Amino acid sequence: FFLANTADIAGRGGAIFNDGGTVQATGFVVFSRNSSASGGAIANSSGGTVTMEGTGFTRNSSPLDGGAISNLNGAISITGGNFIDNEASNGNGGAIYNANGAGTVTIEGDIAFVRNIAGDNGGGVWSGGSLIVSDAEFDDNDATNGSGGGIFNANAGTMTITRTSMYTNSAGDRGGGLRNGGVAMVETSTFTMNSADRQGGAIVNHEDMTINNSTIAFNDAGLGGGGIRNASQGMLDIANSIVSDNTAGLPGGDCSDDGVFNSLDYNLDSDGTCPFGMANDISSGNANLGPLIFNGGTTLTHLPGPGSDAIDAGPLTCASPDQRGEMRPRNGVCDIGAVEIVPPPDVCYNLYTGQLRRVTGGACQSPYYLPVIFEEGPHYLCANLHTGSLSYSYGPTCTSYHIPIVMPDAAPLDVCLNLYTSAYRLKQANQTCSTGEVATVLQ
Repeated sequence: FFLANTADIAGRGGAIFNDGGTVQATGFVVFSRNSSASGGAIANSSGGTVTMEGTGFTRNSSPLDGGAISNLNGAISITGGNFIDNEASNGNGGAIYNANGAGTVTIEGDIAFVRNIAGDNGGGVWSGGSLIVSDAEFDDNDATNGSGGGIFNANAGTMTITRTSMYTNSAGDRGGGLRNGGVAMVETSTFTMNSADRQGGAIVNHEDMTINNSTIAFNDAGLGGGGIRNASQGMLDIANSIVSDNTAGLPGGDCSDDGVFNSLDYNLDSDGTCPFGMANDISSGNANLGPLIFNGGTTLTHLPGPGSDAIDAGPLTCASPDQRGEMRPRNGVCDIGAVEIVPPPDVCYNLYTGQLRRVTGGACQSPYYLPVIFEEGPHYLCANLHTGSLSYSYGPTCTSYHIPIVMPDAAPLDVCLNLYTSAYRLKQANQTCSTGEVATVLQ
């Protein structure tokens, strides 16, 4: 534990000052109530390297920049852990400040930024260097008098965000979730219920930004661009994304644009304010998003509900997996947005006999049957050499007179489906199905 340590000199770190060395923290390490003029808990400088895994930062503070961490010129890697209630009261980066220039910060692996506050910009993170964020949650962070409630990417910054959820963050100026002034890529992520007093409830873009396979919904701005605000110098490309059900005090609930805003196709908005004019774009559509809950994976997401215009309306291929880790596409075509609907199983196996049988819609009959979704393999099947009947196995070894089959690695299996029992059996080459059976495939 590093508790209640202080440093009076700016850039020296309340608990640790790393001046060109190497710091590694793994296991149960907590930094709490440390304070410094810059870098409340840790300051990293002169090309130093800091690596942390599962580390907690709570209630650290700085009157200037970096409530928990200030990275002036070095490399910081953070895996897992959390940043909670840290504050840069009159500066930037409530949790992390990554200075302009050669600073590099990597944030990944089930990590949470919660209730961090910056008096100016970047309630969660302020970055003017290189920033990589994946599998993270930014919840209820605040840039009180500035922009970028979750993240502020400055003019010199380069940023990539993947499989991340930003929700209920706020900014006193622009970009409740994210403010971009540099180069930014957002991939397979969710921005929801963020707010900005002025523009860009979820996102405001001033420079170069790309958004792919993401969901931006239920955000609010006091002026324009409840979902996305693309400013006059902004260049924004967006593909296979939902921008839906956002609100603003002025026209432009989902989108507001004064720059260059390019749809790369397969996008959906709910009010027609986004410049979605490509052949497969859906303007004024119905995303019918469910509540923000755990739908699998490590982050909260919105799942498109029944009848959603986003389902099976995307391209034939898209970045896989989705935000939850589900493979995509499922039905030969991607869904629009950050998550892919997993269709109900059409194969169940009996827990006692291992027999495979078909279901038409709905779920397997519990507690005797469990579903099989072959795309999530490997799954091991055994085929009886005499009868051809297929049974489920918990490993690659089959009993005598059976041959093993590994799905989905195997090519589609030619099978016969019994119309009365719904059971499958392997169809041998040049064999025809019997009366009462129909030929089909398992894949």
